[in-house]
Amino acid sequence: RDGDGRDGGDGGRAAELAGHASKCMELVLDLLSCPQTRPCVLSYLDAHNVSVRLALSAAYRSSSPGLLRRQVDMLIDSERPGDGVDGDGTAVRRAHALQKLLHRHHREEAGEVVFAGAGRVSDPKWLGERVALWTEGTLYDVCRRLRLVDDGDPSCLATDAAAAQA
Repeated sequence: RDGDGRDGGDGGRAAELAGHASKCMELVLDLLSCPQTRPCVLSYLDAHNVSVRLALSAAYRSSSPGLLRRQVDMLIDSERPGDGVDGDGTAVRRAHALQKLLHRHHREEAGEVVFAGAGRVSDPKWLGERVALWTEGTLYDVCRRLRLVDDGDPSCLATDAAAAQA
């Protein structure tokens, strides 16, 4: 302990600040995922250059690929719209719905898509590269849950049987 009653190292204080920063980033990312609050939060973040300040901060540059760094990367990704993002936020809502479905049913295999920013998931090229890495059973199950294929489609019966065994 120092003379003023605090612990000698700043390690505990730094960990506490990192925890608070992580919680704040979690709140901002949650607000960005809601179509109702997204425009207001984006304009605030843009007006104050929050993502630039975070990317240039010492905590971001010196941190290992931990939670705070991933959250800042997600913030930067969600601020940058993909090629398919339209003005009314439809693409963002669709990306968010896909992320929720994947989080619920295929979190392990599709983790990169689940935790990416909505702007990145809305980018068809980036998403196509990630979908190409999925197994055929996962792809079929996601398409079935999105109602892109019928349950009784004869061209998918072999894939359906293989997915059921897995």
